[in-house]
Parts: sequence; C-alpha cells; structure tokens
Amino acid sequence: MRRNLLFPVTTYPDPTADEAIESGVNFAARHASDLTGLIAGIEIPHVSNPWSLPLIDMPRMVKEAENSSRQNGERLGGVLERLASERSVTLDVTRLRVEPAAVADKVVEQGRLHDLIVAQSGEDQRALNEAVIFGCGRPVMLVPPATWNGSVDHVAIAWDGGRAAARALGDALWLVERAARVTILFSGGDKAASTPAAKQLAASLVRRGVQADLRPVDTADRGIGDALQAGAVAAGADLLVMGGYGHSRLREFVLGGATAAVLSRPQLPVLISH
Repeated sequence: MRRNLLFPVTTYPDPTADEAIESGVNFAARHASDLTGLIAGIEIPHVSNPWSLPLIDMPRMVKEAENSSRQNGERLGGVLERLASERSVTLDVTRLRVEPAAVADKVVEQGRLHDLIVAQSGEDQRALNEAVIFGCGRPVMLVPPATWNGSVDHVAIAWDGGRAAARALGDALWLVERAARVTILFSGGDKAASTPAAKQLAASLVRRGVQADLRPVDTADRGIGDALQAGAVAAGADLLVMGGYGHSRLREFVLGGATAAVLSRPQLPVLISH
C-alpha cells in the first residue's frame, strides 16, 4: 500500500531548510510513498494605527514580510519539485496564503488527511510541531535540519509500556517490521517496571517475526529526551520511535521532558505520536 505523506513548508519568519526538504523527499522515495508539499505563505491583515506611523512604517514592514514569505515559498517550492522529480516521487503541491496565527491550524487540518506528517524539527519550528503532534491525530516524523538519506534500517523504540508509547509503536510498525535491526530503549533506573515492560515488548515483537535488542538508557545526568536520543544514536539507529507526552490548556502545551527535548534539540529523525 502506498502511503501519502504531508510535508509542511514554512516561509516566514523561519523558512524550512533545504536539507529538511531533501530528507522528506528521500524518505518518500525509499518507502514508496506519495508526497504532498504544503507551502504556507503568510498574509498579514491591515490594522490601521495612525499613532504608530510617525515612528514605525507598518505598511512597509507588512509588505516586506509578505514579500519575503512569497519569495521563500517560490524558492522552496522549486526545491521540492526538483528533488521529487529527481527521485521519481509523486508530488502534489498545495499553496496557501494565511495569517501567521492560522498556519498551524491549516497544517493540522491537512495533516489529518495523510498517513504521516514529515516536518523539520528544531527550536524555530517547535510551536508548529507542538500543534501538529498534539492536535492532528496522526504520527509526525521530525527530521533535523540536515540531510538524511531516508533509510530506516535500524529502528530504536522508546518503551515504557504506556499508552503513548504503544500508539507510537502501532503507527511505526510498518517501518519496524521492515527494519534489519530493532532496539528497545528503556529507562535503566527511573522506573522499576521498565525492564519487564521492555522484555514483554521484545517477546511480542518475536511473534511478528522481529528480533529486538534491549538497551537501557541512563537518565541520571541528563533529561530523558536527551538520554533517549543519545541511546538511539549510540546504538546506530536511523530512527527513534516514541510517544508524545503532554496536555493542552488554552493552546499552551505543558510537555513531558522527552517530548520537549526532541522538539528543541533533535539528534536524529524521530517518529512521534500522541
């Protein structure tokens, strides 16, 4: 079955990196997936404020911001189309002009129509990624702003036996079952139940024909998110699969430490589900 992936392209103030776009196209090419590029151009509504005009030329600032967004969108759209053509990826490009505050809502809305959202990670994309992870209901693959070949030969699964971890594993099973190697990461000391839970998952995967190694992670001197990523990198994993922990209150997200670290300090591609 071919999957349909959504890649949101931001244009202002922090445009998506070319390398992240290339990573998304590479992943689609390697996994027989179609790709939709959602290019979100900004449109700032005019607000009359005559008192500010002597000091701030607001119309000029608005025009410059919109022009920058449009130019970034045109260039990044060209990058996306070129890379998709070179890698024989079926591509559909959707271009939007929306107010800056509405970008996240549009990505969430479109993401619900796709199997997986692939997005650039990092602090400058964090607000958008939070909204998509916790509002979309679909898995999100975060790729660092560096080129990735899209290969998923080795999958690391962050496992504590909880609901969010189970949801992420279910969303990633199609990759887990194809991987040449699978590693289960679990807390080596924080939770007494972590080791039995990891062993139970390993036994469950065997019934699917998947052999998994167990690897404890040490969180004594670092946060769980950094520890999980470091454990995945040390194991040689191409992809980390983990649950997204957090809750919303008036659209402000209070995140678990693991989720926050992955959003802000990415070390490798991460598939995250909530």
